[in-house]
Amino acid sequence: MWLHNIEIQKCLEAADIAIANLIDARDALGLQLSNALGSLGGEEFDKALEPYMKQADISDQDLYYLTAALVRFLGAKIDTEIISTAFRVTLDQASKALSLVVAQIDSGKNMFELPEVLK
Repeated sequence: MWLHNIEIQKCLEAADIAIANLIDARDALGLQLSNALGSLGGEEFDKALEPYMKQADISDQDLYYLTAALVRFLGAKIDTEIISTAFRVTLDQASKALSLVVAQIDSGKNMFELPEVLK
């Protein structure tokens, strides 16, 4: 099952974004743990955590392609929480993107073809 060049490019882009955001999520959890243990608190904690809480400004089309790439990599192991964290989007956005990818696959179409609803 070979990937076409455009699919490879999208998969690599998705992996790059997802890995960076998942590392940021891990760092944010570390800050929250420090806060819970009392070693970081108040305004210092809020200021340190702020960059990690920003949502990405991403189009539905781009989110669809990134989600399709993660599905290609991870298959059944992916869910809306992973997509939400990996691409810094809301759970609703992640759920919509995943549903569209699954529908595309179920219909027998290439998941890297943009569904009509997003065109």
